Amino acid sequence: MQKLLLLAIFFTLLLLTGCGKELPEMNLDDLDWVWSDFEKAVYDFSVDNEKVAEAIFTIKKEGEHYQIEQLLEIDGGIHATGAVVRKEDLQPLTAYFRNLPPATVEAQAVDIQGQYEQGKLKLQALVGEKEQNVNITLPGKVLDNESVLMAIRNFPLAEGYSKEIKIAIIASAQVAPYTIEVEGLETVRVPYGELECHKVVMKYNGPGNVPEMYAWYSNDERRILVKYQNQNVLFALKAWEGD
Repeated sequence: MQKLLLLAIFFTLLLLTGCGKELPEMNLDDLDWVWSDFEKAVYDFSVDNEKVAEAIFTIKKEGEHYQIEQLLEIDGGIHATGAVVRKEDLQPLTAYFRNLPPATVEAQAVDIQGQYEQGKLKLQALVGEKEQNVNITLPGKVLDNESVLMAIRNFPLAEGYSKEIKIAIIASAQVAPYTIEVEGLETVRVPYGELECHKVVMKYNGPGNVPEMYAWYSNDERRILVKYQNQNVLFALKAWEGD
């Protein structure tokens, strides 16, 4: 069960390699907003083709900001993450990462709070009973890791589209450079149904080796995240609702 819990938190730890070189400014001039005021998506979360839990993503508009949250429960353990971002440019204001293991697992609870302000990311982390504060300087505009898969929906996805992004990861106190590329259209079958999707590959541009990740977004005006795959781990859409 401990293995399953660790796999369950992979989503916010999938960018563990930091980047020591200076990163170019991220261009967000082409945003094409598709989020509605409220959305809820439920995914089957599978490891090695075996379903182990359901993951719930929600998006809520709060004034000029949006709150994006993810909840995953496995065997009594809870993994919850989220971020608040500005509508105008997807820039994060706050983020959190919370992992509460089940009572049957010998692992420490983790609670990380992130505050974005004045070009810095200020982190307060509590691991078990040990507290640590860390500040990192941001290389200009970034996307927060806890919102990035949903944030990509607001780019004008089309065959051949490519964009360099920088992802701030509160779970590892780092910023990682990635390129997202649309490889083309692909018909995808998930529990929600059969949909034509943009297949997007996420390629790491920093030092070291990080496996490519893939996401499929519906080819319609909402660009819903239909499927996400990182090696042997898979999210497959089973339910969606929105305004």
